[in-house]
Amino acid sequence: MTIIVDTSFVKVYDIVAKSAISYDIKYVIFSTNTATSLIAQIIMLFYLNKFYREERFKNLSANFKKYSYLAMFVVLLNSALLSYTSAQLFQQHLYSKYILVYSIILCYISSGIFLAVLGAKFLSWYRRNHSYLILLYFVSVALIVFNILTSMLITIVKLEDKSDQIREYIGITSFPDSPKYNVLELINKISLIMTFVSLWITTFVLVTSYRKKSLRNFLFLMILILPLSYFFINFVIQYYVFDVFNYFHMVSPVVISIVLVAVFSLSNPIGGITFGILFWRTSKAISYEKDIVGFVLISGYGIMMIFMSNQVTSLSITPYPPFGLTTISLLPLSSYLMLVGIYNATKLVSSNRELRRSIIRIAKESTILNQMGEAENQKEVEFVISKIHEDSIVTNLETDIKHGADLDENELRKYIEEVVKELHTENPNA
Repeated sequence: MTIIVDTSFVKVYDIVAKSAISYDIKYVIFSTNTATSLIAQIIMLFYLNKFYREERFKNLSANFKKYSYLAMFVVLLNSALLSYTSAQLFQQHLYSKYILVYSIILCYISSGIFLAVLGAKFLSWYRRNHSYLILLYFVSVALIVFNILTSMLITIVKLEDKSDQIREYIGITSFPDSPKYNVLELINKISLIMTFVSLWITTFVLVTSYRKKSLRNFLFLMILILPLSYFFINFVIQYYVFDVFNYFHMVSPVVISIVLVAVFSLSNPIGGITFGILFWRTSKAISYEKDIVGFVLISGYGIMMIFMSNQVTSLSITPYPPFGLTTISLLPLSSYLMLVGIYNATKLVSSNRELRRSIIRIAKESTILNQMGEAENQKEVEFVISKIHEDSIVTNLETDIKHGADLDENELRKYIEEVVKELHTENPNA
């Protein structure tokens, strides 16, 4: 909600009359929205630290203490910067351009650090086992880092042309970009496209690796295709069929401008939300392993928030009040969630894959039972569950997580029932 409020003011900043809402009300909205977002971030970090303090995660959390401290430091320092900005607005009716610069550098450099650490992990894993999925993850993370750094660079360069103190301004603040920005703009657009496509491919491979039959689900396919289609349609409309809107723009310039800005600005949030939904779908496919579900959901939230919060270029118009700062303040936390979630989910997923193989192997072995009707199928499920608890795979998981795999027995039972049904479908005479 805070992102929606924040970005809405920025996107229509030069379209709607600046006197439509009094500046005193805007100050209150900005300060309240900022405080809500920062408090929510602090609460989330405390919750993650509490989650990590559980006994079975001690081996995992040991490597991430320094990054959790860095994330909290960034959030608190950014809170101080934004609090100072709010005080300037209420007392002096201005804010310093350098607050924008410092906040952008703080958020984007720290985000780059978190993602670079994650990329380095993937690269080291790839060198050991040459998994194509790990390579895809590495490429996606590397492209995200490149994109956020180029976005930061181009915004800071554009801010050099602005005055040191940003005050109330009635006219238009956004003008056609100078030719000196063309190269940076082109690099930024290309990196954005490559990042989006790479992450889409990686998410597709990740999701389908768990449940291949999901590809036959029409709704699943629509959810998967939606962000990619919308993203490219967005670019086509902006650069190739923009003349179609000229007539409507002359008839009703304010309405058509608001509609176009809303549509064009939604590509990243929609992509982020959809990637989050896809990770949620993945977590449902492995819901019998609660630890991995937790980390997959954390990954989904992180990826969703990265795409929604990486909107620093909108700050180059120096909006007054500085709406947009709240949005980018979420980027470090988003990257930290992605680091924590994907790294730990990947570390556990190999054990989980062995568990799934064990389930299928034991289910196949259990066909020695003479199934007759639903009652016999249920008996087979009970047999498989008992064998899994005795199987060495579950025992071996204890070496990775001190107190063993935290299995959800109800979800495990559902998964085994599906496996048994599929085995009977493939071999009805078994």
